[in-house]
Amino acid sequence: ESPGWAVATPRGDAPPALAALPPSTLLDPAGLIAFAASRAPWLAAVFTDLQRQAEDETAPQVVLVERDSADVARWVALASAALPREAAHRLTFTTYTRRPHLAGQRIVGVLPDDAHGLAGSGRRYRVHDCSAPPPAPDGPAPGPDGSEPAPWAVAAARIWSAGAFELFQHAHGLPGEP
Repeated sequence: ESPGWAVATPRGDAPPALAALPPSTLLDPAGLIAFAASRAPWLAAVFTDLQRQAEDETAPQVVLVERDSADVARWVALASAALPREAAHRLTFTTYTRRPHLAGQRIVGVLPDDAHGLAGSGRRYRVHDCSAPPPAPDGPAPGPDGSEPAPWAVAAARIWSAGAFELFQHAHGLPGEP
């Protein structure tokens, strides 16, 4: 999906050297804002679990069920912008695995067909099925176990939904704890 990728093997011995890596269009601000809007019902619940992941290594793995593994990368980008830098750096992830039970990453992306048997294992997994119909639109959806999203996560979801992600950069520059 990168503009620098070739559609065929280059002719000759080696491809020409790149002067620079072109930025990905997958994670540009406009695309992330549109993605956040499309996932608004799940944002606060997912952010709550990702914050817990970043703060507690014993927290359950966060499983993101998406129809496209690129959407899992978008989730990671949203969380990385919202969380404090040190917290975001503690999150490990895989955007796709067929064997989520064997994944050691903190965030595990799976396709709908690979998510069977994960729901209901709250001590090991927090499963967010974003491939399912969205929850009721009257406020943030609860977490997989029915828990309310954390206030920070609700605020982060509203910031992304409003397209005001630059507020995260401003907040990271403020003194004190998040």
